Amino acid sequence: MIYFDTAYLVKCYLPELGFEQVRELLHRAHTAASSAVGRIEFTTAIRGADALHIVSARENKFQCIYTNDRQMLAAARHFVIEARNVIS
Repeated sequence: MIYFDTAYLVKCYLPELGFEQVRELLHRAHTAASSAVGRIEFTTAIRGADALHIVSARENKFQCIYTNDRQMLAAARHFVIEARNVIS
């Protein structure tokens, strides 16, 4: 098990600069840990409003969110909710 700070946690879910290396590190380690502060920072790192949309949809048992926001489309699947863009 390895320890990730928020910057590395975000790279596990979003295709930011360096995400390939971080995901490979996680793949080799199999498990990563972080603090409660890391989880709070992570939620705001995927943009606060997006996080609220995703959490609200999950809490209200929606299975899909419709958006054309690239970051939200990428993040939603990591929270076990489908995101669709019907515009593109």
